[in-house]
Order: sequence, then C-alpha cells, then structure tokens
Amino acid sequence: MNKKQDTEALEELDKKLKHMERGIAALKVVTLKNEDRTKNDVMKRTKENTQLIQELNSIKLDVKKLEQEIRLKEEDKEKERKKFEELRDQLKELQAGRQGAFTSLLGKKKESGDEGIGMQEKGLTPFQARKINVADKERIV
Repeated sequence: MNKKQDTEALEELDKKLKHMERGIAALKVVTLKNEDRTKNDVMKRTKENTQLIQELNSIKLDVKKLEQEIRLKEEDKEKERKKFEELRDQLKELQAGRQGAFTSLLGKKKESGDEGIGMQEKGLTPFQARKINVADKERIV
C-alpha cells in the first residue's frame, strides 16, 4: 500500500503541477495583454499631449503677435491723437489771429464813425458781420 499511496501522491502532485502551469500560462497571457494595453494607452496619451503642447505653443505665438499688433495700434492711435491736438491748437491759433484782425478792423471802423461798429457786440460771428458789411456796401452802390 505504501507504493500505491506514493503513486497517488505523485499523481496528485502532478495534477497540481499541471493546474499551476495552466494558471501561470493564463497569468502570462493576461499580463501580456495588460502590458500591451498599458503601452498603447501611454502612447495614445503621449501623442495627445504632444498635440496639445503644439497647439498651446501655436496659441502662445498668436497671442504674442496679437499683443504686438495691439501695441502698434495703440502707438499709432497716440500719434494720431497728438497730430489731432496739434492741428486743433493750430486751428485755435488761426481763429484767434483772425478774431484779433477782425477786432482791430472793428476798432478802425469805430474811429472812422462807421455804423457797422457793434456787429460783434450784437452776438454776430466775424463771418456774419462781414456778410452784413458786404450787403451794406452793395446797397450803398
């Protein structure tokens, strides 16, 4: 009986060994599938990250270009504002010069005794006063 028990024990061990070998083979297959899946996932994420980084860099470049364009437009705007102020100041000077010349003409008329003396005092602009003076001269002639 001893030999029979030894044979049964060996057969039992052989069964367990084969069962373990099958389990190990199945684990190897599962492990390889998991490794492949993980590797593919890492590659996919790496590719996505690379695309996102490229897109981000492109957007950063666009932002820099737009900021530069804004700076240039602001500089142009400031130059145009300064030109406008200079032209406005020149216009004021010209208007003041004409006003002064018109006032001096009115002063001469006061001395000569003309009736068109108080045109500016009546709230008329130099142009309106001149128009009235021309109309008066035409009436006299």
